[in-house]
Parts: sequence; C-alpha cells; structure tokens
Amino acid sequence: MSSRRSTACRFTVKENIDVAGTPTTQGAKALINAYPARDAPWWSGCEPRAASRSAGPTCRPTRSAGSPAGSPVRLARSADQSAFERQFLATLNGGQPVPIPAVPASRQLAVSYDGHGYAYRSPRTAGPGPVQIRLANTSATPFDGFTLLIGKLAAGRTLSDVQAVIRVGTVLNAPPWFQATAILPAASGANPAWGLTLTPGRYALVCMRDRSSALYALTELTVG
Repeated sequence: MSSRRSTACRFTVKENIDVAGTPTTQGAKALINAYPARDAPWWSGCEPRAASRSAGPTCRPTRSAGSPAGSPVRLARSADQSAFERQFLATLNGGQPVPIPAVPASRQLAVSYDGHGYAYRSPRTAGPGPVQIRLANTSATPFDGFTLLIGKLAAGRTLSDVQAVIRVGTVLNAPPWFQATAILPAASGANPAWGLTLTPGRYALVCMRDRSSALYALTELTVG
C-alpha cells in the first residue's frame, strides 16, 4: 500500500532536540558530555513510527523505504529552508502566516568560524532597531560548535575591558558592566541567521567555543 502524499511536512515535538554536535542531557548531570552523532528524528527499520514524517512542498529530494510491517513511507532528505521557516512559524502561530521583514544590507552582521579562528566582516556601527546576525561555522571538526555572546557595555567600558577579563583566566560570571543581550549558537556546518533589536549603546561581540568554553573578544558594535 502506498502512502498518501501530504501537502505539508509534519513535525514531531520532542522534549529534547537531538542535533548533531549539541548537548542532549535531558537535564541529567550524568549525560553532561552526551552528544548525538546525528540529527533526530531519523528512520530505521526498527522505528516504523517515523512514517509520520512525509514529504511535502517544503521538502526536497525524497526516498522510499519500507517498514517491518511492509508499508512504504517517503522520507525527506533535505528541506527548503525558507519554505520550512515560513511553514513552521505559521504552525506555531495557529496556521496564520508570520511576516518576516526584510533587513537591509547595512543592518546585516556576519560572524564566521573555520575551526581555527573567528572573523567579523560587517559595519561596526548601526542605527537602533532590528538587525540580522548571520553565523557561519565551516569547521571540519565534528562537534566543533561556537556561540556568539552579545553584551551591552556600561558607559565608559570598551572591548579592552572584556579582553582584560578574559586574560585573567576562567570566567564564571559576566561582569556587572556587561549586560547579556543575546546568546546565539552555531553548530558545526551550520549557518543560522538570527534577528534581534538593539537599542542605542556600545556592544561587545564575544565568541565562545563550545568544546572548551574558550572565549574570544571579537569586536565592538556601536548602535546609535
């Protein structure tokens, strides 16, 4: 019996999200170093429930597979990112489309990591309001994610103060003059885009390597 082609991808909500290279502790201390080797959910012959994932307009190349019960299923091997985002947001919004405003190039920031170092190739000044931050992790090392920390600096503080704190050694808590504004992750091979609204002030962009928690003060961004 053939499966019916769906008009939309279906989603499975899990209490933990298994994404290759990211922690999957489920809140258990014993699993603090547990990292999934591949993304989930995934299909195997012993998991017929995976048949609930069907191919739709947001899904690109598909393949057919058979379950132990003999029923074929169609599984998506990749997705149209823009279409997926629109449909996913609409699902969370009760079926109503969520408009995603376009951000001009002057308000697009880019941070990259290649496994050896970080790079920032964007303006160091911006007007207040929404900005898009694109992260690109091209590290060839598995599980080599990084996180971009954006903090608003108190008056009189600069990136040099952040660098001085990092040089002292292990940083357990952010100093009181560093107000955390955003924490943006990027797993190995990922290039997520994040949106946030910045108010006038001076911000420090700090990168943290997930595997070692090593910090690197990348640059300053002045908003105003």
